[in-house]
Amino acid sequence: MVWSIFKLRFYFLNKEDKFLFKSVSNITGLSVNNLFLYKIAFQYPTKEGTSLSNERLEFLGDAVLSLVVADFLFKKFPNKQEGFLTDIRSRIVSRNTLNIIAQKIGIPKLLRVSEDKNNKYVTDVFGSGLEALIGAVFLDNGFEKSYSFIRKIISTYLDLEYLIATDINFKSILLEWASKNGKKIFFNFVEKFESEGKFFFKTEVKVGEKIIAKGDGVTKKNSEQNAAKLALEIIQFQKNDTES
Repeated sequence: MVWSIFKLRFYFLNKEDKFLFKSVSNITGLSVNNLFLYKIAFQYPTKEGTSLSNERLEFLGDAVLSLVVADFLFKKFPNKQEGFLTDIRSRIVSRNTLNIIAQKIGIPKLLRVSEDKNNKYVTDVFGSGLEALIGAVFLDNGFEKSYSFIRKIISTYLDLEYLIATDINFKSILLEWASKNGKKIFFNFVEKFESEGKFFFKTEVKVGEKIIAKGDGVTKKNSEQNAAKLALEIIQFQKNDTES
């Protein structure tokens, strides 16, 4: 009886909705009870604005994703301290990681993005779409199935051991450079701020008395690493410019 209702409902969908229905089912491995949620999940906001925007679902999906990843890491690494868990979680839920996973599971073909997005379409919206999809799955199927979906993503598309093994400590590299070149490096916490419903930390890097770079991150450690990475890039650029 349930399967008959499912087939009847699918039969009356138009071509575009059938494509969305099948795609979401294949990506998540879950039932699609409220297709409208997924239409919203893949509608990226435009400059002109639209009543159908995935921003609220992205906000919800970000919170669900962060909770599931935190629980997953807490159980997988029972002997690791808070700093390690926070750092690995921030790297898993980073925009770059989510963009890569979103492309692998087929999010780009489902997104409705206006032409005026240009480069932002390539760099940002895929991960946002994935977070919105997670928000839609949570509302449509509940937390337990959302948890299973996110776990499947992590186990299938993310090499966690490689992620941990390839961690580059830019702060240590910068401090080593400073020691070799007789420079003094200072890392100063600047502020904690909110952007698009998320909290970030900002850290500045000073060589002597001169600020050469600033970095943002979801933790203070993350912001220090990003600031150090940018500082190293600037130092390398200045070195190349001097040598040329």
